[in-house]
Amino acid sequence: MKTNTTEQRILIILLVSLLFLLLGWVAPAMFATHAPDTHFLESHSFEAEDTTAADASHELYWNRTIHEQRTGTILIELTMVSSNGERIDFQTYQQDSIYQEGRQTTVMEQELPEDVSPGVYQYEMVVQMQLSDGRVTRTFYVTSDEFTVEPA
Repeated sequence: MKTNTTEQRILIILLVSLLFLLLGWVAPAMFATHAPDTHFLESHSFEAEDTTAADASHELYWNRTIHEQRTGTILIELTMVSSNGERIDFQTYQQDSIYQEGRQTTVMEQELPEDVSPGVYQYEMVVQMQLSDGRVTRTFYVTSDEFTVEPA
């Protein structure tokens, strides 16, 4: 009788240990999947400086807050959209880096297309961030303020 009780206790201990291991692995991924976007990344402003059609590039300013330090690959897609809906896609690029916790302004130099027409534009940025040791990918959408491309 005593051996049977000891085996039951060992089985219960193993089951509880397995349950805690499973919860410890699943809970962070569930949180990363369902938490609000602003828990990870908060975009305060995204601005592009006015430019002319003759310029080769201009600067973009992204003021954002990272609420928890992240290490990993950030995938950024940038699209320039004119006021009439014309879309100009730029090359997607990745940044492998450490994103420090806190509020920062990132300055990005963006090349302009050679055949850009004068007009009012804005950028749409898609940021993908790996969370929970790469098990969850979150996507954030940021739209810039409008900027003007003046004739050359």
